[in-house]
Amino acid sequence: MIKLPKIIKAFLVVTLLAVITIFVFFWIEAEKEVRILCSMFKTETPISDVIRMLETGNLLEYEQDESFISVSSNYTLKTSKCEVVFSEEDSVIKAEYTIGF
Repeated sequence: MIKLPKIIKAFLVVTLLAVITIFVFFWIEAEKEVRILCSMFKTETPISDVIRMLETGNLLEYEQDESFISVSSNYTLKTSKCEVVFSEEDSVIKAEYTIGF
């Protein structure tokens, strides 16, 4: 078994803790971004306003279909998402936030 000097062990531990901290920070911020934006999509909001608000997101991505938009983030491994359903008049019927694996 190879013995590493104490300084290298300490460096590896500090690096690992920094990586974990950064990962957790981005996870929390991405989840918060999806959740907060989803809560802003009220009934009768025009689709153009929804897309304009989604464009302000830094850590999320969205996919648009004819009748809904699905919002999620790779930073949360897509575990939190928002589904925005539209009427034929292109206004919000409902916006539902879900979290889970």
